[in-house]
Amino acid sequence: MHNELGITKDDIKSWIEDAVKDEAKRMIDSTYDNFSPKKVVEQVLIDKKIWFEDQIENSIKSEVVNQLLKHIQLELLPPNQKEE
Repeated sequence: MHNELGITKDDIKSWIEDAVKDEAKRMIDSTYDNFSPKKVVEQVLIDKKIWFEDQIENSIKSEVVNQLLKHIQLELLPPNQKEE
């Protein structure tokens, strides 16, 4: 096969890499534009649209609480004491 345009394998690799990067970025952007953590939590914990069994729902609630407690520091104040 004759290569009249002088295109090399490296040129083709570079074009493919650029095309894949652009497509991956487009796919991620379109996915996360439509993603709402609030909606997921509401569906799982409130609307029960994703999980219908009580056992699974309770497991999810427990795991959410455990993860929140691992990453959030809570401090209990005595009644009527304002936070500084």
